[in-house]
Amino acid sequence: MTLSTVLIGIIVILYVLFWGWYTGRQKPLSQQEIEHYLQKLTKMESDEIVLNRIQEFMRSDTGKSFVMVNLLYLQDTKPNEEPASEILQKYSNVFLKKLLRRAGHPIGIGDVAGEAVELWGLKDDAKWTNVGLVRYRSRRDMIEMVIDPIFAEIHPFKQQALQKTIAVPVSPWFSLSDLRLLLGLIAIIAVLIILLIA
Repeated sequence: MTLSTVLIGIIVILYVLFWGWYTGRQKPLSQQEIEHYLQKLTKMESDEIVLNRIQEFMRSDTGKSFVMVNLLYLQDTKPNEEPASEILQKYSNVFLKKLLRRAGHPIGIGDVAGEAVELWGLKDDAKWTNVGLVRYRSRRDMIEMVIDPIFAEIHPFKQQALQKTIAVPVSPWFSLSDLRLLLGLIAIIAVLIILLIA
């Protein structure tokens, strides 16, 4: 067995392992899981509207990944106060570590460049300061993160930092930000280089 064959084999094995981890089980939430999570969530959230929306989100689960579109409006802070962005970072630092362990990651994060240029059916108060797109491996992963005890500890930072926010889940049918595509291309290039120099 040549060195190039071994290297190509290692690349293929690593990519298959990554694919399995990044893709996940792709098994929709069972009724038993939904009831279990609802019991946990009810102890954390008293707003019936929010609970009903989360319940419907779980019941319509496909088992596949999704992207959460987050619109944020940071609190105004005085010069002698801790900036809202730094307060939010206390939440984000812990949240992102938990997210990455579950094959989730930010797709895009940025400051709003200007007020909404198109606004239909809404009051003219749809102003935001930041936008974030976050990839979750599954709804199961998201709920598991929410009921994690650490979430209750860090969530007050988010509440303190934000004046308002909205989070909308999206089921992408195509995304160039999918790491399976990016790493797949890198793996193919690596294999071609090995074959060329072999």
